[in-house]
Amino acid sequence: MNLSLPSAALAVALLSFPASAAERQDLRALEQAFEARYGPGWTFEWDGETETPSAVFGPGAPVAPAGEMTESQALEVGAALLEANRDLLGAGPDSFVPVINRRARNVHYLVYRQTYAGLDVIDSRADLRIHVATGNLSLLGSRALRDLSLSVEPTISAETAASMLAGLGFVAGRDHVGGSRLVVFPVEGKGRLAWEVDAQIEEPLTHPLLYVDARTGEALEVREQIHNDYSGNVSGNGTTTLLPDTVANPPVMQPIEGVTVNIPGIGSATTDAAGNFTIPSASGAAQSVTVSLVGPFFDVNNNNATTSWNPADDITVTQMIPAGGSANFVFNAAPVQFGTAQVNGANFTQNVHDYVAGILGATGMDIPVPVFVNRSATCNAFFTSASGGSINFYNAGGSCPNTAYSTVVYHEWAHFLDYSIGGITNSGVGSGLSEGIGDFVSAFLTGQPITGQDFSGPGTFIRTADNNHVWPVPNCNTFETHCVGNLWSGFTWHSRANLIAALGAAPGTTLAEDLCFNTLYGNASRWPNAIREVFLQDDADGNLADGTPNQSALGASALRHGFLAEEFSPTVFSHTPLPDTTVTTVPYPVSVTVTSKVDSGATITGVNLSYSTNDGVSFTTVALANAGGGLYTGSIPAQTGPKAIKYYFEATNSQGYVRRHPVVPQGSAAASYWPAVSTFVFDVGVKTIVFSDDFDGGANGWTEVLVAGTSEDWMQGVPNEIGNNDFDPTDAVSAPNVRGTDLSPSGFNGNYANSTTEELVSPVFNLAGLTGARLRFERWLTVQTNDTARILVDGVEVYATTSPGGFGQNAWMTIDTSIGSIADNNPSFQVAYRIESNTSTNSGSVHGGWNLDDFVLYRLEPNPPCASPLVLGAGTAGTGGFVPTLSTSGGVSQIGNSAFGLAVGNARGGAFAVLSLNPVETAIPFAGGTIFVVPGAAVNFVLGGAAGVGGAGSATIPIPIPYVPAFVGATVSAQSGILDPAANSGVTLTPGLRVTICL
Repeated sequence: MNLSLPSAALAVALLSFPASAAERQDLRALEQAFEARYGPGWTFEWDGETETPSAVFGPGAPVAPAGEMTESQALEVGAALLEANRDLLGAGPDSFVPVINRRARNVHYLVYRQTYAGLDVIDSRADLRIHVATGNLSLLGSRALRDLSLSVEPTISAETAASMLAGLGFVAGRDHVGGSRLVVFPVEGKGRLAWEVDAQIEEPLTHPLLYVDARTGEALEVREQIHNDYSGNVSGNGTTTLLPDTVANPPVMQPIEGVTVNIPGIGSATTDAAGNFTIPSASGAAQSVTVSLVGPFFDVNNNNATTSWNPADDITVTQMIPAGGSANFVFNAAPVQFGTAQVNGANFTQNVHDYVAGILGATGMDIPVPVFVNRSATCNAFFTSASGGSINFYNAGGSCPNTAYSTVVYHEWAHFLDYSIGGITNSGVGSGLSEGIGDFVSAFLTGQPITGQDFSGPGTFIRTADNNHVWPVPNCNTFETHCVGNLWSGFTWHSRANLIAALGAAPGTTLAEDLCFNTLYGNASRWPNAIREVFLQDDADGNLADGTPNQSALGASALRHGFLAEEFSPTVFSHTPLPDTTVTTVPYPVSVTVTSKVDSGATITGVNLSYSTNDGVSFTTVALANAGGGLYTGSIPAQTGPKAIKYYFEATNSQGYVRRHPVVPQGSAAASYWPAVSTFVFDVGVKTIVFSDDFDGGANGWTEVLVAGTSEDWMQGVPNEIGNNDFDPTDAVSAPNVRGTDLSPSGFNGNYANSTTEELVSPVFNLAGLTGARLRFERWLTVQTNDTARILVDGVEVYATTSPGGFGQNAWMTIDTSIGSIADNNPSFQVAYRIESNTSTNSGSVHGGWNLDDFVLYRLEPNPPCASPLVLGAGTAGTGGFVPTLSTSGGVSQIGNSAFGLAVGNARGGAFAVLSLNPVETAIPFAGGTIFVVPGAAVNFVLGGAAGVGGAGSATIPIPIPYVPAFVGATVSAQSGILDPAANSGVTLTPGLRVTICL
């Protein structure tokens, strides 16, 4: 999580920890030291448990020679960077062991794991990304334990630790322990010596990795290593389509590529794409050769509908090859389910290996992957890391076909790819990332988005990459990993589609493969990190801040799937929100600056303003004028108060990228799972604050109530305090504090409690005899499927999230709504924010819940009526006996009315005139009339109308009234004199006019 805070917020955050100041890191000092070495402008994302930055990225800095480095050169650069940033990263090169060292397109990846006294530190890592062309440092970070100091001598044995497996259902004799080793295991940022016990339990099939404190015997954590996949509706041997082996899609005899044929004592060869092989030999004798489905990249094993594999059940073919002749080895000549599954296991594993190898080249995937087919269960498939990794498929049964087919095999093999590169992450909902990788590999290989076509019958399927899932996955009940994985498959699939639309089919497809596959070397453990890796790959100069060449195409996909970070967008907005106002007579000027990041290659083609005058029920959209330099201007029409005006901007660039400000995801996802719009808000009318709280002081009368259940976790403090929750904000709207459900202090996970209904209840408010009640507050809210967030006013529900769809809003949003129907004239009411979690439908899985800031209860009333101008005395007659008049124009005399003015009429046409203004009045006889205004400010002008014609002359003098509240109630008097030879003393006078400035 991003834990970069302003200094004041950081001070509060640090003081809130129980440790002394000397035990905590001065994060800002570490940031400043880094920027002193590499320049300003970097973004720091801090890991609250380890107090190390999980990612530091920004403008880039030269750290290596421009151009490609060898792996040994990269290690030297990496060691120097680790040493230079030892204090920041928590350890130096002596503590890190390289895991990945590889150039992938534009980025050289260096990924390390931390060790201590020769022991692996679990979940630790350090990351370096070097931009190849420039030699710039693009990103570095770590999740390393600081100041490790612990005994590495265990006081309990590995056997004692393994005995704790019994609590997980382990049965001696049936199940087995794969091995044990000593490791350092992190607990709340501290290292503990632990036994890591690797086991396999057969019924039900699990592959737990158990961590036990090696000195106290405490069970620390259990991690499941099997990645089950509900997959396709297919069965068959030699199927040639994406469909399963069914009567409608029977097996077809086809070549099998990648099989190793071995003649003992003579040599071996691997079959080519046509299934052919040649083994050079000088032997003059015929040879008996047995071939099984084993090759450099697969090892097919037939479980024969059992839980245990017996090699004797594997399909083999034996033939005599005459000297200098040939023989055909035909597998599954009379197709049967178990034989078809074995051939499919070989063919589709070879297919996906060759496809990925064509993009990534040689990798750790270039080994014979064990492929277990015809396992004893049905309707599933899985990958497990046991014994180096294997992919496993079930025989037909129930409503499902044999699962060893096309996209199911591709999906499971992609788990092996993920595992072989750097290990599958299992951090919270991040475990779904590997599921998304499985679907993405299948979709890219086949050029269509479906995984498991016809899984439950014709026309059915398991998942599609062409989905509208949005982070933070409110529609994924219990964070089911395959559902969560749709985020990655959806992002990559739509990035591919956007690149094809922008560049053409062939170059767009190639670039999508290049960008997305190479990011796997980053081995991301969090969703935003995984998406960012694609932008790092696309970056041309090692500086994410100035954009990337294909940022519009990639950014549109990121936005569609709920990833809102500014580094994903090619478009930059700058806008000062409109203030509350009492002006009701003139339009409200609106301006926004919208630019494109330089390296995106895009230009802004248009900016629209959408505004609502009915509390967001409907919006009116108008195009803003381009004033140059990225500035766009327009206005919202004048409104009669009281009224809350809501508005937002939408900009389009030359590459078709569309982004709103304030931002929400675009497309159908926004309509299904998100608020329709996020807006700025300003009020028109007389605003009176009844109560406000930015949650930076004391309790202020708020109470926390457990309505039902056993655990209430409303808190006030720094949001996402230790940065361990991907769903909650890392900063308040007005720093440092917020009110929310579980703010992630040490020992908490940041999510609201299971099976609980809890409320935050306001003080009691009294609006007896008062009207116009409204609420305004800032909200960041995520709610899991079948849970509900509500707002109650005096016990009456005024807002509720939609159930059962869940709700995800991973950005601050201003909420402003009327509660007058309940609160007006109410002498005693309260506002309650409620969360209701439902374990029976959620299986114990929840989201981040409420985060609230800047609560305001206020009244919004119409402006008091403006007094009519007071006419002072009478004017004098001129040509034709006409008496000139003086009146107001451009609306009432309201502060902020820039259209206000005074109008002279009924005078001699074309005559010269003077208008005098002064707050001070008098009564001086003059030219047969009376002067009512003490001479002061004067305006000279010439009347329009036919020259010399009595009554034809008129003119309007603009007198804009600035929006200065102190002017309210002030009076200004005015009178005009006009030269007229027919008048007494050659001058005719208008009556005086006293104008009172109003609100």
